[in-house]
Amino acid sequence: MSDNILVSILCPTFNHSSYIRDALDGFINQNCNFGFEIIINDDASTDGTTDILREYQMRYPDVFRLNIQRQNQYQQGVRGPITRILLPMANGKYVALCDGDDYWTDPDKLARQVAYMEANPDCTLCFHPVQVINEVEKTKSIFPASEIEFTLGNLIKANFLQTNSAMYRRMSDFVPTAKQIMPMDWYLHLCHAANGKIGYINKTMAVYRIHSEGIWTALRKSDSMQFMLDHALPKLRFHLVVREMFANRGYADECDTAVLTALQQIVAVVDRDSLEDFLMLLLDSGNARYEYSDLLAPLLTALIKSIDGIDAKHQKVIDEIFASTSWKITKPIRLLGSLFK
Repeated sequence: MSDNILVSILCPTFNHSSYIRDALDGFINQNCNFGFEIIINDDASTDGTTDILREYQMRYPDVFRLNIQRQNQYQQGVRGPITRILLPMANGKYVALCDGDDYWTDPDKLARQVAYMEANPDCTLCFHPVQVINEVEKTKSIFPASEIEFTLGNLIKANFLQTNSAMYRRMSDFVPTAKQIMPMDWYLHLCHAANGKIGYINKTMAVYRIHSEGIWTALRKSDSMQFMLDHALPKLRFHLVVREMFANRGYADECDTAVLTALQQIVAVVDRDSLEDFLMLLLDSGNARYEYSDLLAPLLTALIKSIDGIDAKHQKVIDEIFASTSWKITKPIRLLGSLFK
């Protein structure tokens, strides 16, 4: 069967029973004159998603390949099901992505993208606009909203490529250097774009949902400290990893812009007390999150430079951190030492 597969559709899912049928129907309804496979990782769903997946597998046994987790991996801190599980299972020349709560709307999506990739062998990935349906705010929009220059440099600065619009030319020897990074999809876009051109098809062919059960919505609804732990600092780490990958390849300015933007976003969304508590928490060498201590210098510097009228209390906290023994024994900041001069 694998010899006839041209496209591998990869779908991570968890508790998407209200949405998964739309995704699966979007896969099955593709008009293709080539073989494709649907590989799904279910992260131990508890809402009936697994039953729906098995129903479709029984109806299309030659197309569906399921990997059902017995225990939820995300809750155990294990990230990256696409790179850890789905990509190694793929047989296709091309890989298409779609989360279980999103879906494709055009039955010719795969055929169009394959034709584009076949006609442009220098492209390592291609994508298209998607409709964004925000069920929380009751709005609809198109992403990306405008056509910028779709280059690697611009992709480093901002992710203009929605996951369920992406098709990659599968790299058989691809081994991700950052296995636990978030957001993993952006990282994958960058890894593929580093090896070729980014193609664009100007036709909206999928829907990206924002809903109350989504992981990013849940993070935004969490308390300020939890947001820092679960999202803000991992995202900052993402930009630092990307900087290690691309700064010496002529993209230092783009990398620095991305890091600074991430810092400014953290400052903008996190309340002052939680931010101060979090900075002090990171200085505790016995804390499991001490790995983030090397982010403190740029974060504090950004605070000093980006917040107008720092009050005496906040300035005192910064002074105390810089004077503390924990700060002095923290490993030197090599990566961002001169970024905010």
